[in-house]
Amino acid sequence: MSEEIEPTLPSEIATSVEVVTSPESDLFAAQIAAIRQISKELAKDPQKVKTYTAEILQETEEKPISQIEQIIATINSKKAIKLLIKTLNIEGNGGLVTYNGARRRTLGGIYFFLAQRWVEPKYRPQIWPELFPGQASINWADRIPLIKEAVKEVGQANIPRLILIGRPGKVIEKGKVVLTTMQPKPQPKSLPKGLPMLPEEPTTPYILYIGSKQWRKVKDSLSNKEDELIVEGYPAFNPQLKAITVFALKTTTKLMEESRRTKQKTEAPSVAVPT
Repeated sequence: MSEEIEPTLPSEIATSVEVVTSPESDLFAAQIAAIRQISKELAKDPQKVKTYTAEILQETEEKPISQIEQIIATINSKKAIKLLIKTLNIEGNGGLVTYNGARRRTLGGIYFFLAQRWVEPKYRPQIWPELFPGQASINWADRIPLIKEAVKEVGQANIPRLILIGRPGKVIEKGKVVLTTMQPKPQPKSLPKGLPMLPEEPTTPYILYIGSKQWRKVKDSLSNKEDELIVEGYPAFNPQLKAITVFALKTTTKLMEESRRTKQKTEAPSVAVPT
């Protein structure tokens, strides 16, 4: 049920819409009340926001659902819920017609029409590449065919390594190995120009295996809550746990590295200045 979206939006659309009260809009008022009631819990899971939004808008095709996912990733889940409420408010107050006035927009049409104003200009070409020809490189929704073509000739990584920086979770010491976990923070919104925008979805956790000898070197430093663990290790995906396992090759902390660099500077030999 998706429709073409114009690249420019009139400023009056940005104004707030009053809560609907007309008899015609009872259904939308009930939907808005229901959304507000569950909004706090719903916002915790971007995937649920995507599914819920698609159901309300009656969007079933892959392209508009992918666009909804990218919109949520760009403006965040809380704002995406507000966008959905605003869409229902407008529809309940009589809806919106297309620019030429030929017909009334669908509910999905209103949503995407508003979304273009809510999404920052730099992200619009990734979501609506057909409206910004030449500005978008790879749309996230179109990556699968490209990947299938790329894996026909797979390259080789000599020694893949992953560097993690952050606070470890619960630490379990068992014999000569230490086990802990780390959860990535939300994906960055800003990526180098040309890269596809990441969808907002649950991140993959990391399970760290650290040798007890390496752990003893960083354990005391990590008792400082301001310090962070730095692990360079060999990554391997664990399909059973749906997590990335990292076998530590090198372990240190931010404060230990700062101390090491400071010590190197103070111990550096002075150079005599010729007279």
